Amino acid sequence: MDDDRGRLVLDPYERGVLAGWLHVLVGLVVWTS
Repeated sequence: MDDDRGRLVLDPYERGVLAGWLHVLVGLVVWTS
């Protein structure tokens, strides 16, 4: 049960990693355009 709930909700660490990758990708797109 706990595993199912954990899969649906991202941990603060995972959200930070995703946000970091998004910033990197956006930065690359803006920098290369």
